[in-house]
Amino acid sequence: MRARYSAHVLQFPAFILASWHPDSRPDEAQLAPLLALDWQGLEILAHHHDSVTFVARYRQQDKTAFHLEKSHFVLTDGQWLFHSASHPEPDRNAPCPCGSGRKYKRCCR
Repeated sequence: MRARYSAHVLQFPAFILASWHPDSRPDEAQLAPLLALDWQGLEILAHHHDSVTFVARYRQQDKTAFHLEKSHFVLTDGQWLFHSASHPEPDRNAPCPCGSGRKYKRCCR
């Protein structure tokens, strides 16, 4: 997971695509908007056998924003490959994932 995040930060689309399962892999042009973001940090929230929940923060138009995702991986030929993702909604009274320190309901919601 950290390697995939680093590949986004360093703009290495070849690594991102190589670590993506062929059944769900996009083409490189679809990655361009994600590679253009000013990534600020990664926080792993939970991990299980085949999934990782994380929040990645980025700057966009002079504001900090976040990407909250639960990534699902598949073991293929001895290598874990990203397959799909879901995007859980933060609890409205939880701290905002953007890192502002405010409640989600009063910040990025």
